[in-house]
Amino acid sequence: MSRLLILALLIAALATPARAFDRGDVLLENRMRTKYVSYELWQHFGWRYAIGTGFQLIYKFIPFVGPGHFLAPASNQIVFHSDRTVSVWDGVPVWFTDPGKGYTEIFTADADLGEIAPMRSGNFLVAGETLIEFNLHGRVAEYPIAAKDIELLADQCTVLYDDAAGNRVHRFDICRRQPLTDFASLIAGEAAGSIRQLQSGDVVVANGSAILQFTWEGSLVRSYPFPGVTHLALSLDGRTFYAAGVHDDKAELRHYDPNGESESIQLGNDGMTSIIFPDAVSDLVTVGEWRAALTAVRSRAVRRR
Repeated sequence: MSRLLILALLIAALATPARAFDRGDVLLENRMRTKYVSYELWQHFGWRYAIGTGFQLIYKFIPFVGPGHFLAPASNQIVFHSDRTVSVWDGVPVWFTDPGKGYTEIFTADADLGEIAPMRSGNFLVAGETLIEFNLHGRVAEYPIAAKDIELLADQCTVLYDDAAGNRVHRFDICRRQPLTDFASLIAGEAAGSIRQLQSGDVVVANGSAILQFTWEGSLVRSYPFPGVTHLALSLDGRTFYAAGVHDDKAELRHYDPNGESESIQLGNDGMTSIIFPDAVSDLVTVGEWRAALTAVRSRAVRRR
């Protein structure tokens, strides 16, 4: 093969970059600090590369790299928000010399936003001072609950959400637009973080010191100690899950199997020391994450009260 042909193939490959993520990739974002500056750092546990600060030097900057939340239902659909603006990206990096932003803005909210959750209808929910339902064209509805972390259950109606002012996991019925009795109460000093419904129907909640597993009715089944844990993400089949947190200036990522056994996923190289310290986990994402709200309705997914 001639050198000219090889060069042409390389140019063609660079001109049509692959998607940024593969289905099943796990991404962890930490807020980091040094003596002088605080910033966000992504670590990408996939097959090809890690997202780093050089990503935007070649391609247009996609602002999911930074504070905010993002959801990746598929490798070609990344829904995220930054500076209160919700956007969607097809996952294909765009050359910085090409026109346009490289992604599509959907709407801008009046207040800070929290977690994004998918709906089986193709719409999404995003937490904030109110719960906003939207699709890729704009807002659809709003519901009178304030939250940071949310989970829509398999019945398509019940939203579990955290309470920034207390230690309860609340419930709200978006179909009837009315609050339900609380799902669970945590002990004093604990605060709910990420919430996920497993494929089994049970619900797991990160509370800052452990992962609590409840039945679909809200009865505590077991607890997995994990100092600093704040974020959860399910695997592709919803039977296992990932958990992440920061404790004593150390970030940790674990994978839990259906029996509750955990395996730590190494962050960085063996023996690596650094003057950079994590402050908190900002986001934990599985590309193509299994979510109860995307599956067929379970007859016992939730009991309204």
